[in-house]
Amino acid sequence: MTSTLEDIHAESFDADVCSTAVAFTSPVSLTPGDTRGADPDVHIRDHLTRLVQRVDGGTAPALSADGTTVAYVAPDNRLLRYGPDPAAGLDLDGNGSSRDLVLAALDLGTRPPVLEVVGAAQQVAVAGGTAALLEPDGTVAVRICAGQSCEVATRAVAGDPSARAKAVAASEEVVCALLEGSGHVACGPAAAAELSDLGMAAESLAVVGRFAVFTTAGVPARLEAFALTGGAFAPVFTGAPGTRRFIVSDNGFVAFDRCELDADADLNGDGIEDECALDVVELASGRLVETGSTVLPCTLEACDRRFPWRVFPSGRGDSVKVRFLTLECQEDGSCAACGEGCPPEGRRCDLDLDGFCSHIVVNELEFENSAIVTLAALDENVSSDPLAGAGSGGLFGDGAVFPSLVGRCDVDDDPATEPTTIPCRSEVDCPAGLVCGPPFSVLALNDDDGNGIFDGLDNCPDTFNPDQEDADGDGVGDGCDVCQGDSCAVSGEVCTDLVDGDGDGLVDCADPDCACVAAGRGRAAIRFQQPSHDRLMVKVSFEPATPVDPLHETTTFRLSNADGTIAQATLPAGMFKAIGESRFLFRDAQAARNRSGLARLELQISDGAITWQMKFYGDLSQATLPVMTLQLGIGDDAFVSEDAQWRRAGTGWSIRLH
Repeated sequence: MTSTLEDIHAESFDADVCSTAVAFTSPVSLTPGDTRGADPDVHIRDHLTRLVQRVDGGTAPALSADGTTVAYVAPDNRLLRYGPDPAAGLDLDGNGSSRDLVLAALDLGTRPPVLEVVGAAQQVAVAGGTAALLEPDGTVAVRICAGQSCEVATRAVAGDPSARAKAVAASEEVVCALLEGSGHVACGPAAAAELSDLGMAAESLAVVGRFAVFTTAGVPARLEAFALTGGAFAPVFTGAPGTRRFIVSDNGFVAFDRCELDADADLNGDGIEDECALDVVELASGRLVETGSTVLPCTLEACDRRFPWRVFPSGRGDSVKVRFLTLECQEDGSCAACGEGCPPEGRRCDLDLDGFCSHIVVNELEFENSAIVTLAALDENVSSDPLAGAGSGGLFGDGAVFPSLVGRCDVDDDPATEPTTIPCRSEVDCPAGLVCGPPFSVLALNDDDGNGIFDGLDNCPDTFNPDQEDADGDGVGDGCDVCQGDSCAVSGEVCTDLVDGDGDGLVDCADPDCACVAAGRGRAAIRFQQPSHDRLMVKVSFEPATPVDPLHETTTFRLSNADGTIAQATLPAGMFKAIGESRFLFRDAQAARNRSGLARLELQISDGAITWQMKFYGDLSQATLPVMTLQLGIGDDAFVSEDAQWRRAGTGWSIRLH
């Protein structure tokens, strides 16, 4: 079976292909544990297994003819090679064997170039500047890099220096190993000289941040979590018996199953002990959500078998969503033998509301409020992983079209108006001020732009925009929303400046003494994200009193409340790029990448009216009061919103200007 790069649906800068594999560079996180964000990484995809392996940060990959070796340029401009020993009989790592897989680095900054061999390894776990290597004899080695300096040292187990490992896992803070023989988990701080035996045997092992997570050996297995605190490891979570599989998210959540046959318990209360139920725990707080919902591992050909279910970051990155499969007839014992003829009355098994209880459905759990929404019934002939998406690791791309089961939150229940992308079954699922609109006729679970959001839910299905920003709330995402013609030209307020002319503490157009009347139409939204990286989105239209010249005039904005300025920026003359005669664009890639400052400002002029679209990142923590004033200015002309009541919306504020 062969495959193409299009199957991956990942943005790629460059690539090389051979008969067995493809090597490519992508800024998208495709594998678990990739914390480099938008920085490019080299990946290898095997045509036969269809699995993607992240090699390292870098660009310009070049594959060998047999696909076993890739050369690439590292971020420090060194040429690196990943693969087996280049020639039989050449013992690069000096361990007496010429058949090892080794990781080598060629430093082109020296004369002559120097080849650095990190070491032989049958497995490597990499997190940031830390790498744990499982050497061929079971010795654990750790490589820690700081700047241009890297050090490699072995890690023995305290009290048992002869102990050997069969698997390793690592974060930048912690290194763990699964020991041969005893099967125990041994962990230590990444920089420590020894690993400590935790005294518990395990089947599978993962590490995230300061936490080690594993399932205990034997049946029934339990999920265990230990945390590094004060230089020592202590247990922080012990699950109930019955766990077979688990997935750990980068932000410290674990989604795991508990199976009734192993636990000898009826976990979902249906009177039959033949299912597995989904639980999710937050490691830092220990909060556990026991869903009681049955879960099936995704075993379709299209699924990535490493991910029986998927965990996605949610909110400001401090929560998660879990997407998983459920077999309807397992939700209620009375449905077990009903098949296609199962009437739904009085039963909870008809999750897709089609009158039958025999389907596999796609469910999504929001950890924050423990709510589960059924997204769609699954077609077993789906062409790609129905659970995958950006932020969950693995591959994602084309899917299939299934019947829609839920409505979308909307400003009204009129099917003619564009709804939001928030799924709902009733108004209680929607933010304040929105109602639950009618279901879509179809829900497309294909993802053409590869942003992890199915096309039927994506407000820009052909543009990569995983944040789904929509400043004007018109259902079209900012990434593809082009405001054109008179529909965008609305009357707005005109002012001479953005200052407090009479010194009474109010800028001119927010001052009752001023003759300006606040008028205009648009929308603005604040989203609280990581500290100091909050986001302000604005899209408004106004008519200046005099013609404006964005290329030669200063542009300003200011957001304030009764406590003072929340955010402001000034764009000097000459910073815009003209696109045609009526569109002017400013973009700061560094501000967007660092999520700090004015990242984008676009002005479009039509029939004398200006449409202003802006994206700003910064510390917006002062936005604590619902009454805020928005001021935008070009030269001597400005739009100033009246002091208006913003409303809470998700993790921030929003306002619609009329």
